[in-house]
Amino acid sequence: MTNDDSQPLETRVLAAMIDLLTSKPDNDSTAEAIDLSDADSQQIIDWSRRHRVVPLLADAVDAGRIKVAAPIAEQLAATVGGIMSATVELEDRALSAIAVLEGAGIDVRVLKGLATAHLDYPNPALRQFGDADLLVRPAQFEHAVAALADAGHPRKLAIRGNRWQTQHAVTIDIDGFELDLHHRLLHQVAGHQAAALDLFAESEPYHVAGQRLLALPSPLRLLQAAGQNVLSARIDAKSSSDVDVHLLMDAASEAYDMANAAGLGWMLDLGLASAARAAGLRPPTPRSANTVTNRYLHRVYSSAAPSASVLAAAEAAVAPPAVTARTLWSIISPGAEYLTARDRSQWDQIRHQIDRLNVFRPTGRRIRAGLRRRDS
Repeated sequence: MTNDDSQPLETRVLAAMIDLLTSKPDNDSTAEAIDLSDADSQQIIDWSRRHRVVPLLADAVDAGRIKVAAPIAEQLAATVGGIMSATVELEDRALSAIAVLEGAGIDVRVLKGLATAHLDYPNPALRQFGDADLLVRPAQFEHAVAALADAGHPRKLAIRGNRWQTQHAVTIDIDGFELDLHHRLLHQVAGHQAAALDLFAESEPYHVAGQRLLALPSPLRLLQAAGQNVLSARIDAKSSSDVDVHLLMDAASEAYDMANAAGLGWMLDLGLASAARAAGLRPPTPRSANTVTNRYLHRVYSSAAPSASVLAAAEAAVAPPAVTARTLWSIISPGAEYLTARDRSQWDQIRHQIDRLNVFRPTGRRIRAGLRRRDS
């Protein structure tokens, strides 16, 4: 990678971080160092905190790829120390939660940072993450939530009845830290499509503090990392996911085989392109076999009011045996599942919007009729 001054500062810094991570140990990089002023340094530190890449920034400073004043380097080192201390505590709580789940006979797969840190980074300390993510089978989800509650780890937000089915995960309080317990790999329509994959057929084992953990195989880790920023583009996208994508690119061919089989090739195309652009690189050639869903995504992200073709795509992908307004909106609206779980009044506003647009009533009957035909 080259240091292109025409690129935004964050892009150039991220490119330097990724180049440092992906360069072979015996490869002397000729890339020019990025020299940051004090003001630029503070801008980049603030950005790295938001995007959970502070340890990568400190590593690039230590390697001389990014130059900052000595006091700022010391401030950065102290920040990394605090992050590492919190990460160790989070990992300890997560390991206890995994032991509880496995002791209850529940299959668990470790997702995101807690897995990629140990499997894909040259040093686990370089992967910053603020919560732990675990995947369980949908049929075991309620049992998993109950087992954690019995162990003193309740949900952070109360969800009545079976409304958890409208979300891809719920957040569990593990002694002051957050654990996101997933029953779908991804959120929105992609989570329903990914249900076509057997996510528990294979696993990649690793050890943390002497405890054996199981992660998804690398193609599925790439699929989730690519989807993370695509599906969270308006909510909580992080550059740490872009870095994950770059480190997992060797698994792209297998990831495309899986993604296209589940109708998720569009998401992998967009995720790989997003990660490339974030580092100032040319996006790879699209390899999706799912043209209908490309139209779906474009319409969803360009308009607040879902069109007939959007709803048709949702109908083809929806998994639950019955569709409610809440379920429908969680599928077709970016970020809606977070809002509906967080604030009841926000859900009331969303439902009012659905009714006002005359979207749910006629379409809901059609979707339910289609599901009955499919299930019969």
